[in-house]
Amino acid sequence: MGRTIWACGRSLDSQLATEKKLLSKEIFDKAFSWVFTFKALRAKAFSMLGLFHYKRANPEDENTVPNMKTLGDQLHECYLQQSSKGWTWFEPYLTYSNARLPHALFLAYSCTKDEKYLRTAQQSLDFLLQVQMIDDLFVPIGNSGWYKKGHTRAIFDQQSIEASSMVEAALVAFWNTKQEKYRKAAHQIFEWFLGRNVAGLTVYNPETGGCRDGITPVGLNLNEGAEATVSFLSARLELEFLGRNQ
Repeated sequence: MGRTIWACGRSLDSQLATEKKLLSKEIFDKAFSWVFTFKALRAKAFSMLGLFHYKRANPEDENTVPNMKTLGDQLHECYLQQSSKGWTWFEPYLTYSNARLPHALFLAYSCTKDEKYLRTAQQSLDFLLQVQMIDDLFVPIGNSGWYKKGHTRAIFDQQSIEASSMVEAALVAFWNTKQEKYRKAAHQIFEWFLGRNVAGLTVYNPETGGCRDGITPVGLNLNEGAEATVSFLSARLELEFLGRNQ
């Protein structure tokens, strides 16, 4: 449901037709009523992404900032409980869509200007970059085993959604801090789609305009699912926005 809230918030903060925005608002309001029952951190983070865009579309809504603060505090508290020297993270493991957690806190900082969100967002994103950038090559956490604290991280299978989420998190970090390392990281990570990866294979398919689902130990997963293609396009659009607005 967190992704539904994100999608509806993004729709409201767009140039879509009014009738589509009205439907998005209806779905957003119904779904958001469940947000504070969520247990999963990623569901909270996706909801915060949606709430950020909802705020941009509805700046007069006085509930938006308090709601963002409540969710931001919940993520921040998990970080305080779980982080330690050498493991500055919200959980004792890294699984999927990891970058959405710091991404959400950067947006919480944008809405509230609470420095603790910015500090935690930077520390956790820097940890992800440390773990997943190997000799300037993006190596996302593989879904065949993930990465549990104190254990060896999985290299495969690498998914397109991980590259996209890291590109977008690095860019929102750049917008909030103006630190060049994040802009550089976003470009390096995007190159994963274009062949700068452990397999040396192009994940984006220029012939179809689609994107392969990821990289396995024996090469590409040739399926071109909607999630992978949307992930590629989303990351590309954010980089193009950066290029137009630097």
